[in-house]
Amino acid sequence: MKLRVRGKLFLLSLLLIVAVVLSVGFYLEYALREWLVDRVTDELISHARMGRNQLLNPALPLRAEEMDPMADAIGHAAGARATIVVESGVVVGDSEIPLDKLSQLDNHAGRPEIIRAFADGVGVSQRYSKTLRTNMIYVAARFDRTDGRRGVMRMALPLKTFREISWRLRLTLAVAGLMGLIIAVSVSGLAAHFSTRRFRQLAAHVVQSASTPQRNRLEVRSQDEIGWLAGTFNEMADEVDTALSSLTAERDRLAAVLEGMAEGVVVLDAEHRITLFNPSARDILGLGQMCLHQPVENVLDEDDQAPLLELLESELVGHVELNLERDGQARWILAQLTPTASGHSAILTLHDVSDLRRQEKIRQDFVANVSHELRTPVSILQANAETLVSGAIEDRVYGRKLAEAMERNAARLADIISKLLDLSRIESDGYVIRMEAVNISACVEHVIETLKPIASERSVFFRNRVEAQNYAVGDREAIEEILSNLLGNAVKYIPPGSQVTVLMRPSPPHHWRVMVTDNGPGIDPIHFDRLFERFYRVDKGRAREMGGTGLGLSIVKRLVIKLGGEVGVEGVKPNGVCFWFTLRRLETPAKRSADDVDEELISI
Repeated sequence: MKLRVRGKLFLLSLLLIVAVVLSVGFYLEYALREWLVDRVTDELISHARMGRNQLLNPALPLRAEEMDPMADAIGHAAGARATIVVESGVVVGDSEIPLDKLSQLDNHAGRPEIIRAFADGVGVSQRYSKTLRTNMIYVAARFDRTDGRRGVMRMALPLKTFREISWRLRLTLAVAGLMGLIIAVSVSGLAAHFSTRRFRQLAAHVVQSASTPQRNRLEVRSQDEIGWLAGTFNEMADEVDTALSSLTAERDRLAAVLEGMAEGVVVLDAEHRITLFNPSARDILGLGQMCLHQPVENVLDEDDQAPLLELLESELVGHVELNLERDGQARWILAQLTPTASGHSAILTLHDVSDLRRQEKIRQDFVANVSHELRTPVSILQANAETLVSGAIEDRVYGRKLAEAMERNAARLADIISKLLDLSRIESDGYVIRMEAVNISACVEHVIETLKPIASERSVFFRNRVEAQNYAVGDREAIEEILSNLLGNAVKYIPPGSQVTVLMRPSPPHHWRVMVTDNGPGIDPIHFDRLFERFYRVDKGRAREMGGTGLGLSIVKRLVIKLGGEVGVEGVKPNGVCFWFTLRRLETPAKRSADDVDEELISI
């Protein structure tokens, strides 16, 4: 407070003195310069007229030999440059130029002052002299002789004389202004000190009270305006303490509620600008501090702005569902608007219903797919059973065919139900993963031995190119299940005589990539993104003919995810397809102690 008051008075005094000094200085300089120019011009005109009078004698020849000495005499007497110019513009005399160099001078007929002199009798101009290389003031007076010859008597002085006077005046004004400024600042400082002393004492008490939890009451020493102000501060401090205590308690309660809410809360003002949001709203909408005081529609995509703006414009209680995308994942948000009692703001509550929508879609797709997959074998079983009951059982050949078809479809139903149960167990965390060091080559050999009978029937050949010393971290049963599904699919869908190869290569940063490739006809890349969905088939007719359920790759994907890896598919040139998955890499246990391996498994 002390520094502010005294600083303002000091600045005001400084600005006032500077303004006065500058204004007076500029005015005096301008006035003095104009006065000096006028005085010198008048004197030069007088000297020019005196010199002109000496040139009126017609007996005086206007030759350089006679005129140059006369110009020197006139210039010396006047203390200025004297020049005699005849009507043709030729210089016949100049006090600053020697006689032998007069012929080198330019023709002066076009000089402004000479033109005016011939026109009006007297001419005045200020300009740069190329001859003397300085700014000059010129005065020319015309003379008319009785013999008809005319000319001009010109007098000139350099303008540097006026600049010297101006600089002296500026220096004098600067010294006077500085002395006045020092005096003014000293006087204003003393005046500010004595006039604000009581206010500074009062302000110091107020600042001390504001910076301490327990406010000290100000001491009232007088009954004047200062004493009344101190009493008012005491009353205000009591009211502020009460209000702050209440606001602090309310703020803490509100902050605790907002922080603990799973729903997002966004407070909007009358112009739909965001004034407050809680952590859940920040996560749902991706808000940051830069979003404060920005319209809420600016943080939404164009598709979601229209329904929300319609809800905001209605200013009524209502809700809309927004489809947002955050980090490449779709999220469904139920936005509910509740205007406040004042009508100047509104509360936007955000409920994340993504899991509900996702589960609902999964349930719908599951029911539709299962119904579709079970309908065919159940229909065949029912039709064959009805045919047998109707009398076909008596026909040993036809009845046997019907019974074999029933057996195949019953096995298909059992396979579908088994796969569904496995998939449900994996997704519901009922499938327990036991991490251990697994020799991938041994797993591949075990699966190949299991599938050899089927592969022999279809003339499909296996090649295991996984090195025996390569180990990974995973669950042996899960890895064999993954390999069994991938190799089994290859055997089913590639033509006879084809070959299936299993490879394993390092994959950054610390993983193995296990690849199952074949040289079959391959798969159109348009199917790659959906191959791991439940019941998705590239060729549905052929898949059912081969006994496929459409669940094997879905089980593969979920098992790989549980093992902490990734899974994918890509084409092979010139033909064929490669299914791959990644596993955590582990150094060969033979090169390390068992304790080291167990310690690494525990850390994973």
